[in-house]
Amino acid sequence: MADDKASNNKTGLLMEMGTCQTASFRVLIEALKEVLKDVNIKFTGIEPGNPNSGGMTIAAMNASQSVLIKLRLPARCFDSYFLNPKCGKNHVIGVNMNSFFKLIKTMSNDDNLTLYIEESDTNNLGIRLENGEKKYVTTYKLKLLELSNHDTNLPNSQFQYMISIPSDRFHKIIRDASSIAEFMDIKFVDTKDNANTLIFSCRGEFASQETILTDNTDGLSVTKNIDVKNDCIVQGLYDLKNLTLFTKCGNLCSNIELYLKNNYPLVIKYQVANLGWVYLVLSPINNNHIIDSDSNSDSDSD
Repeated sequence: MADDKASNNKTGLLMEMGTCQTASFRVLIEALKEVLKDVNIKFTGIEPGNPNSGGMTIAAMNASQSVLIKLRLPARCFDSYFLNPKCGKNHVIGVNMNSFFKLIKTMSNDDNLTLYIEESDTNNLGIRLENGEKKYVTTYKLKLLELSNHDTNLPNSQFQYMISIPSDRFHKIIRDASSIAEFMDIKFVDTKDNANTLIFSCRGEFASQETILTDNTDGLSVTKNIDVKNDCIVQGLYDLKNLTLFTKCGNLCSNIELYLKNNYPLVIKYQVANLGWVYLVLSPINNNHIIDSDSNSDSDSD
């Protein structure tokens, strides 16, 4: 299917991609704009015989360098996808995500979306919204940015555990904790006495919260790396503001996946409906930072 999408030459175009999954794409861009400001979007060409090649990717960190976003929407997941061979292996464009969303949010759920760049107008991204039933076509031109182009990569690693958890349950835990505290402790316990137990806990000035889930909890499943020994505890402390960044994407998938490993960022994978997936990568907070903050607060109150 991917090869078919690349075979139809598009005269006068550098790239073009189309989808009818407009509602999911709109939610995705809305979520991304809360994390990223100006970002490079890479469109990669389809390799003949490789059905998983090609597509739209983003790899970028937020302004505070505390969150890494890795997005991949494979070419095979679009209704149409084309990258002009003149572009080489890929074509990169710079986009202001807030401006992009202002145009994308005008889409109706039954519109067809096409993104394109004309060879004669490489400074603008074309955004075409078509509705065959209502017989209208709306076209926007979004000014592109010249941004430095450097790859932001997460080192390859074998995670100790992958936990699949219902998206609505995960986001409810995070939302409830956000009204109590600034930080969330996420602990996974896999010991002889307490196997496959996931614990979310936080402590604020007026209350504390603890939620315990196990592999007997409805919708939760645990996949263990075969190299992990018995009696293992994986634990990290995370900023709740970062954990709540992608709550808008919770409606795009029934389950999310948590990838856990000690002394390594927490990786949360969201399926973007049938379009692809996005990873939210969060570095753990040093516990000393919390202790120092508490000490400063106490000294200030004196």
